[in-house]
Amino acid sequence: MAAVDGGLSRHQAAKLFSVGVNSVIRWCQRKRDTGSFSPKPIGGCRGCRIKGADRVWLLARIAAKPDLTLEEMRRELLAERGLSASYGAVWLFCERERFSFKKPCTPRSKIGLTSPKPAPSGANSSRRLM
Repeated sequence: MAAVDGGLSRHQAAKLFSVGVNSVIRWCQRKRDTGSFSPKPIGGCRGCRIKGADRVWLLARIAAKPDLTLEEMRRELLAERGLSASYGAVWLFCERERFSFKKPCTPRSKIGLTSPKPAPSGANSSRRLM
C-alpha cells in the first residue's frame, strides 16, 4: 500500500510484489472505504444467527410441533421473527441443540424371524445357494 501511496500504479505494485492485480485493487478500495487496509477477521461464529430470543422462540416452536422440517423452521423464522437464516444455519442450530431427525428404530418382531438365518460355513452352505 505504501508503494501505491508513493505513486506506483496498482498494476505496477502488483507486479513488483508478485501479487494479483485484483488483490491490490481490493486493498486500495478497502483503505478508501474504511481508512485501513487491514484484512477482515477470519473465522468467527458460523451459523450462530439463531441466538438469544430467536433461539428461545425456535426451541419453543420445536417443542410445540416436533415434526417441523428444517425448511419449515427457516420459513417460520423469517415470517414470525423477521430473521433470515439459511438452511445450513438452521441445520447447524439443530445439530448444536442435539436434535435428531432420524426415525426411531422399530422393535424386533415378536411373531418370528423376519429374515432367514445365515447359512453355516463349510461345504453345505454352497449347496443352499443353488
